[in-house]
Amino acid sequence: MERSNREPTREENVLENLVPHSDLRDLCIRGHGGTSCPTWLGENLLVRNLESLHLADVSWKTFPPLGEFWSVHEPHGQCKGCIASPSFQKNCLKKQGFQNLKKLVFIKIPELTNWAANQTCGFFFHLEVLIIEDCPELIELPFSCSICSQPEQEVANVTWFSRLREFKIVRCPNLRTMPPIPWTSSLFSTEIAETGSTFEKLTYSKGRYEKPGLSLEIWAADGADSLFWKALAFCNLSALQRLYLSNCPPLPLDKIQMLTSLQHLNIRGCSSIVMSPIRGESHVLYQVPVEELSISQSGASGKELTQLLCHFPKLTGLHIVFCEKITELGVSEQQSGAQQQQTAEGGLLLLPTQLQKLILQHCRQLRILPNSGGDNNEAAGGLQRLHSLREVSSENCPNLLSSYSGSSSCFPFPAFLQKLKLSNLEELHLALTNLANLDELHLSDMKDLTNLSIRSSPKLHTLNIQNSSGVLSVSICNLLSTSLTTLVIEGSREVEPIPGEALLLLTSLQVLEFLSCDKLQSLPAGLHTLSYINYLCIYGCPSLQSLPRTASRVLCRN
Repeated sequence: MERSNREPTREENVLENLVPHSDLRDLCIRGHGGTSCPTWLGENLLVRNLESLHLADVSWKTFPPLGEFWSVHEPHGQCKGCIASPSFQKNCLKKQGFQNLKKLVFIKIPELTNWAANQTCGFFFHLEVLIIEDCPELIELPFSCSICSQPEQEVANVTWFSRLREFKIVRCPNLRTMPPIPWTSSLFSTEIAETGSTFEKLTYSKGRYEKPGLSLEIWAADGADSLFWKALAFCNLSALQRLYLSNCPPLPLDKIQMLTSLQHLNIRGCSSIVMSPIRGESHVLYQVPVEELSISQSGASGKELTQLLCHFPKLTGLHIVFCEKITELGVSEQQSGAQQQQTAEGGLLLLPTQLQKLILQHCRQLRILPNSGGDNNEAAGGLQRLHSLREVSSENCPNLLSSYSGSSSCFPFPAFLQKLKLSNLEELHLALTNLANLDELHLSDMKDLTNLSIRSSPKLHTLNIQNSSGVLSVSICNLLSTSLTTLVIEGSREVEPIPGEALLLLTSLQVLEFLSCDKLQSLPAGLHTLSYINYLCIYGCPSLQSLPRTASRVLCRN
């Protein structure tokens, strides 16, 4: 039911006379101009079997039997989390309220300040969905004085809203007290945003971003301190698989160790990420099954991050973005956590030996430590000791290989590497001749690169060159003649992005793509002799005059 023109007395009478069937299950009242709810929904409740109640844009002084409500115009004493009205308590005990209410929605109730109730209200035990939006004066919920004041170890025993699956509170800026999330194991969807709590935003859900399992995303409000973590019921988060933290204070070790199913951890925008141990206990006692870790826009040093990695023995993927204080990369030895912390000083980050995937972005001072000769520096030797490393991606880390400039005998990456992406490196020479197992190579914005050295390998099947001139020489193509099946050339400013004689050496080529090559006027002569090409893509090449008829599939777009 929705009404647009507000005539309070008339609308109140109209709604009062619209008496529904007693077995009504779903009711929505939106924009009602009266001052109270109809008696069949309140004092003389008729629709006890209601399963869904949605109230929006109402200014009532009396509400359905859901507890007690106060508005900005009604003085009241300090709430103790109980219902003061004897008649209401009597009705609750006689079970004369809602018997099967599963969904409750309050939206745009501007004068509502307090909603109080206690466990005698039977509807609490059936409620599965609770949504409250746009209540700017709201300062209290039924569990504000009870659940929120209990110790974390007792939260698991709370029976209020014990069946709640979905909980959403948004745009209630004066609501500062929230129950610890999740206070019940049944809760699988929570959104808290634009409230007065320590959360700028919190999202707790199952299957978010089409990924299985439970995930928790937290954006902390400015000024959050160590008390911030009391807003979470870690005792009910043992099934959590993904945790995203933004601008949050350091997470204590005694809390994170309770996340026994945690696989993915993303930390963004904090000045420190070191997690404090319990007083008197060793760091090595706390090991978390995190497999993928992402650190971005952090002021943490290499030493701090090394300390964090000590607690993740199953870590296989590491993603570092905009971390300017991390300036050097090395590899940790089989040391204890305390020994690793002593080894890593300042900006040096020691990587765990079990790492399989490493992504580095926008760390402009970061470099890989080279072989140190005879100085026995245990952090030196590049990434050679990462025997499990299979994929490396570097974007806008111009100094990453600066220690290897001009060297033909020292190599930064281990020979087991299979996929390598390099972008924006300030290198003239790039020696990759030790990468016998490489199957994909992506080079982007290597504008200074004039000499690329790679190894003849039957495994290198994909080569992607973007905004990098002079890389595809005859000698390179000769080395890849029998292995390369996919060649992508993007953003070339040359009339001939690849010499014709060089392209014709790639006799195993199946996929050829020219993308955004502005000056490309014609494809290399003799292209028809490459009989295995079955897909030719030409995209954003406005100067191209003619097309061949060789490939079984040709995609051409300007």
